[in-house]
Formats: sequence, structure tokens, C-alpha cells
Amino acid sequence: MDDRLKRRALYGVMLSVFLAAMESTVVATAMPRVVESLGGVQIYSWVFSGFLLTSTVTMPLWGRLSDLLGRRPIFLTGLTIFLVGSALSGAAQNMGQLIGFRMLQGLGAGSLMTLGMTIVGELFGLEQRAKMQGYVSGVWGVASLLGPLLGGLLTDHASWRWVFYINLPFGALAMLLLHGALPEGQRRPHRLDYAGVA
Repeated sequence: MDDRLKRRALYGVMLSVFLAAMESTVVATAMPRVVESLGGVQIYSWVFSGFLLTSTVTMPLWGRLSDLLGRRPIFLTGLTIFLVGSALSGAAQNMGQLIGFRMLQGLGAGSLMTLGMTIVGELFGLEQRAKMQGYVSGVWGVASLLGPLLGGLLTDHASWRWVFYINLPFGALAMLLLHGALPEGQRRPHRLDYAGVA
């Protein structure tokens, strides 16, 4: 794989990881307006917990699926699920819907966090790998810091719904970067341990 495609894949991974990391914190500053709009003050903590729960629990599953079916299709599937969850979260009409859609968003985010580092590790040799993975880790830190600020700005100057909708154009750009740059990867004969997954 030539250096241009590697850089393109790196930018796509970094952008995807940025979006997933930002979603962990961006909602915090929007929640007073969300509760004002949707109600559900008794269960609003599940907007955060549901996202973190589904993203964390599914990380090993995404890793295993990418081993069996290839990195590119599984990473792009996870990114698609994340973006669908983002769009639906922005369109939620009550707190129960928002929690469910955030859980869907977290399901996709689990793949982005897990596979991002794996893909970078496979694209770059040992002499470059630590540096590139450092960039991805740095993106995570920056996203965590910018999330609350961006959430407050979007909520004050647009709508709390844009806390979720903002992911869509950047996610589409990440998809475009990754689709042409990531190799298909090898598929292995597979048998999934359904009891283990459960």
C-alpha cells in the first residue's frame, strides 16, 4: 500500500475516532436543554450510560468480527451504525427514544474505538506505528476536551439536536476517506461462539 493511501486511511480513522470520543462528552452540556425539550429527568442519566455500556460491551465482538470478515467491511459497518444512531438521536421525540438511539450509536462507536488502533497497527511498520497510534490517542484527548465546549456552542446557537447531527457530514467524509484507502482484508473461515457473545 502506498504512503498516500496510508495517510488517507489514517485521516479517516482519526476522524472516526474523534467523532466516537467526542460523543462520550458532547452531550453533557446539552442535557439541560434536552430534558427541557423531551422531559424524562428521572432517566436522563441513561443517555450517557447507554452509550458507554453498548460501546464497551461490544468492543470484543467488533474485534472478532473484523478478524473473521475483514477490517474494512466491519469498520465501515460500525461507522454506518454510529451515524444512523446519531441521526436518530437528533430526531428523538422523547427520552426513551433518545436513550435507545444513543445505545445504537454506542454500538457503532465500539467498533470505531477498537478497530481504529488495530487498523493503524496493520497499516504502518514498527518504526512508524507508535507515532501514528500516538496521533490517534491524541485525537481522543482533544475530542474529550472539545466535546463539552462544542456541545454548549451548538446548544446555544443552533439546537441540542445538532449535537448529534454534526456527526453526519464528518462521518460521511471519514467513510469516503476509508472506503478507497483501506484494503479489503482477508476473510477467514469462521464459526461464531454465540453463547460466548451472549
